[in-house]
Amino acid sequence: MEIAPNVYSVEVGQKSNNIYLIKGRYAVFFDSGFDTNESVSAAQNMWNTAGKPEVRAIVISHRHSDHSGGAQRLSEEVGGIIVCASAEKSPIEREVPGIQIGRTVADGETMDLGSIMLKFISTPGHTDGSLSAIYAQEGVLFAGDTIRTSDPFKIDPKAGDLEMQFDTLLKLQAFNLKVICPGHGPSVYDPVTYIEKELARLEVG
Repeated sequence: MEIAPNVYSVEVGQKSNNIYLIKGRYAVFFDSGFDTNESVSAAQNMWNTAGKPEVRAIVISHRHSDHSGGAQRLSEEVGGIIVCASAEKSPIEREVPGIQIGRTVADGETMDLGSIMLKFISTPGHTDGSLSAIYAQEGVLFAGDTIRTSDPFKIDPKAGDLEMQFDTLLKLQAFNLKVICPGHGPSVYDPVTYIEKELARLEVG
């Protein structure tokens, strides 16, 4: 399903996991779902529908297996290196044995997809190394579990922090966002209001 110009998504599994494909001259997957035939096949079918563009990377938002588990298999099927934040590299390698991470990125780094530029944003909170990406030309944020709309936000008790999440949401307010693509659930088409409500909820909590 095309949810914004050059942005496709597919939902997999019982947790409403979202896998995204951003397509310029080259393409990037954002998150991969579980290491299951369902997740990998759904991602590959989405790529087929988009015309099988050359894949530059599979970006993993954070360590949890419902986002990272299928990355190695997907990379082997469609190409592209696996990319994550440096703080998530070791946790992902523990979570997904045999995964081969080809690049780590820091806040503000970019990836050129030809007609599209992705900018990576450090968004700690759900985990201390959570990574998002912004497709600035269209104001689209790929948020991983920094934003989730199928159920309330929650932290990983071993690796997350609510104060970090609050600061991350404040940081995201500085961007001219039109669409938020969450890790779970439907996309957000009123990012300003949504982030304001999330900030208020965290303050109350």
